[in-house]
Amino acid sequence: KKSKEEFNKMVDKFVSLGVEEKKLELQKMQMKLGQYKTNHILHLLLSIFTFSLWVIPWIIISLSNGSKRKTIERFIDAA
Repeated sequence: KKSKEEFNKMVDKFVSLGVEEKKLELQKMQMKLGQYKTNHILHLLLSIFTFSLWVIPWIIISLSNGSKRKTIERFIDAA
C-alpha cells in the first residue's frame, strides 16, 4: 500500500512540473534505480559466515528493493 501512495505522490509531483524539470526528474529517478540494487554476493557471504542466519534479512531486503524498483520503473514508463 505504501508503494502505491509513493507512486501517486511521484506522479502528482511530476505532472505539476514543466518540460525541463520533467527531464531532470526522470534522470533522478533513473539514478535511484541503481540505488535499490541488492548486492547478492555480499548477502551470500554474510549468510555463509552467519551459518544461514542472514538468509531472512536477505529475503526481506531483496523484496523491499524489488518493490521500490518496480515503483520507480512504473513511474518512468508512465512518463
